[in-house]
Amino acid sequence: MADPDTRFTELAVFENEFEASVIASILEDAGIPAKVVGGHLDNLGPMATGQRVRVAVAAADAERADEILRRTVERATDRRLALTAEGACVNCGQDMSERVDQEVCAGCGVNLRALAERLREYGPVLSMPEGQPRISGRFGRIVSRIILVFFGIPFAAVLTLTLGGNPWGAALAVAVIAVLLAVILLRWRRT
Repeated sequence: MADPDTRFTELAVFENEFEASVIASILEDAGIPAKVVGGHLDNLGPMATGQRVRVAVAAADAERADEILRRTVERATDRRLALTAEGACVNCGQDMSERVDQEVCAGCGVNLRALAERLREYGPVLSMPEGQPRISGRFGRIVSRIILVFFGIPFAAVLTLTLGGNPWGAALAVAVIAVLLAVILLRWRRT
């Protein structure tokens, strides 16, 4: 029987061998032996063999490896939230694509992890000219709904009453009401 400390246990499952290899390398750098199991021919993904790629670690290292994996994924998520697709800081536009290990933006000094946490909590901030009040996230959605309900529907009702005698006017009023209701319902469903 194998020594329990040398048995390997599955840590995580990935869509492709590249992702699994990156995590295995990070674990190896931290001193945790890791195996990539189930690699696919030419990296075609799970459609090639019907299975995904797994990373396995020694059972004795599983808890520590899980913590490293969690921190790695959290850090990558923070960077993805705090940087644009091109790798620029969402706060000031500073190019951070070459500075993968930096936790602080070189342009504005904002902590990327704190910025990501703020974005997670409040949502993205709308672009506004400097000095203008900002409406963001859930609050912005609530304000836009209130505007639609309290201004859009009365406008459509006045339009209906004004143009009610004209068949084209009535059709226009019905179309405006339908569009307003559709926008309200779609915005409500997004949150």
